[in-house]
Amino acid sequence: MPTGDDPLSVEQTFLRRLRAAGQDIFLTAAHMPNGWTETFDAARVTPTHLRDSIREHQTTPPLPQPLTLF
Repeated sequence: MPTGDDPLSVEQTFLRRLRAAGQDIFLTAAHMPNGWTETFDAARVTPTHLRDSIREHQTTPPLPQPLTLF
């Protein structure tokens, strides 16, 4: 992305969506001193859910092949 504004906007959009869906902060500052407020339970949010949310947020057409996660 050309600037840091776009990734920040995407991150904040997804965090708001996750919190609105009842996903609380998963880790504490003791577990992850930097970024702990941006964590969630991966057992409750599937890679497919994240992929679909990303595609909903995209302003450009989605990739022609499925997005794979690690």
